[in-house]
Formats: sequence, structure tokens, C-alpha cells
Amino acid sequence: MRILVFDVGGTYTKYALVEDYEVRDRHRIRTPRENFMEELTSISKGFRGLDGIAVGFPGIVSEDGSVLFAPHLPSMVGRSIRRIVDIPVIIDNDANLFALGQYVLMRGDGVRNLVGITLGTGVGGGIVIDGRLYRGRGGAGEVGHIIIDVDGPRCDCGNYGCAEAFLGGAYFFHRCMTWFERKGIRVEELDGEKLREMADRGIEPAGECWEWYGRRLAVLVASLINIFAPDAVMLGGGLSGAFDHFSASMFGELERYLGERLRGVRVEEGIEKEISPFLGGFELFMV
Repeated sequence: MRILVFDVGGTYTKYALVEDYEVRDRHRIRTPRENFMEELTSISKGFRGLDGIAVGFPGIVSEDGSVLFAPHLPSMVGRSIRRIVDIPVIIDNDANLFALGQYVLMRGDGVRNLVGITLGTGVGGGIVIDGRLYRGRGGAGEVGHIIIDVDGPRCDCGNYGCAEAFLGGAYFFHRCMTWFERKGIRVEELDGEKLREMADRGIEPAGECWEWYGRRLAVLVASLINIFAPDAVMLGGGLSGAFDHFSASMFGELERYLGERLRGVRVEEGIEKEISPFLGGFELFMV
């Protein structure tokens, strides 16, 4: 079976051809803001002999493929992604594809219940229970919009104190730049790679930013462990690449919040993160 999988993010869109769980022909483009549908259609027509298309989208998508909620791509709200080409198309939340891909990679290790969290421009989540994605009545897994501080900053969704308003890159880097200014350090631009490099060089405020990040992330992770008692919580997205910088503060808080409930739960940076969403998209056609 040949499936073209799109992993749509707030900043970049990645796509790849997957044949029998083998990921091939990977590409990355800037996520088109205005001509999103036209770009996906054009790319899809460049692949021959496809059996289907899977789209991981950063937002809530209805069963008929219409976009219900998309804070990073508001122009897509009310539009259907299924009208791409005349072959089967499955649309799901992008973090669901990551979580399902992690399950594919880990099911040989006995993992049946898993929570995936994507840490990027925004914060997403996917929940796998007994080997299947859990969707509830639709839209389950929007962990980025769990409110972790009622007095917190405003999120793009309109609420205050969402996990995304602390942990999403769009918010986190702004907070870090403000912190640098207070410390007398001027930074023109900041992203995850630069902040990691600064921490590696021993620039103290950079390390303090990652320490803060780990503590805030622990609030979200602990809540999800309390609810789902999963075998694993796997972290994906660009910011998860700083796991070595924020994991100590995160685990310190998790120990305090959970104690024995943390035992036996794998909380890790995702396995083969770059291909995980593509495997998850392929798996959607297998179940």
C-alpha cells in the first residue's frame, strides 16, 4: 500500500511517501497560510499510484474532514481537507499521528497505552488506548488547551493559562527574550536551536529558561499520568530536542507530584520523531 502523508505544523509542513511502513521521499516546506489547499493538491498530484492520503492537521477536524478549530491556520476553519484528489483521504490531528506513530514503533515492547505530546509552535497531544487512538466524541487529546494556571497568559484559543500559552514556542521564546533583557543580554531572535546552543555554552539565563520549561511541562505531564496511567508519555516536536536541558527539572517536579504513580511510566523524548507522524498516518489506513 502506498500512502502519502502530510504532517502539517504551525510553521512547517512535512510530507513523505510510506509503503508498507517504509518511509520514503521526505520533504519539508513552509506551511502555506493563504493557499494551503492549493499547495497540498499540487503536491499530491505529483505522486502516482497512491492508495490514499493521510493529513495530520494542527487543530480539531470533524469526521467529514472539515476544520473546526485551527489557531495557527484560521483561514482553514470551515473548509474541508478531503477535497484534495479523487482517492481516499483521512484527516486527523497532527499530534494524533505522532502518538500513533510512537505506538507503532513501541508496540513490540509491550506498550499498549500511550500519551504523545508535541512541543512546537503550539502544543498538541494524542492518546492511544489498547492500541487505538482515543477520540472521545471528537477532538480528544487537545492537551495544549488544558488550563494549568487560571491566572496565566492569554492563549491564541482565547482562554487564559493554557499549557500552550506556556510551552508553545510562540510564547516560550518571547518569555525567554524578556528574561534575557532583565539580565542585560540582548537577543535579536530566538528559537529552540539557538536557546539550546546558549545553554550548552553555559549562558545561565538560557539554562534557567529550560529549567522553567521543565517545571511547567511537569504540570501537564503529571495531570495526564493521573488521568490515563499510560505505559509511556512520549515527547515530540522541535522543542523536545532540548530534553537533556529540561528533563532534570521536569522529573524533579514529577517525583514531587506523583511519587509512586510515576514508577513504571516511561517519560521520554520520542523515538524516531522525524518519521513517527508518517508511520501514524500510514497506520490510520491499517486499522
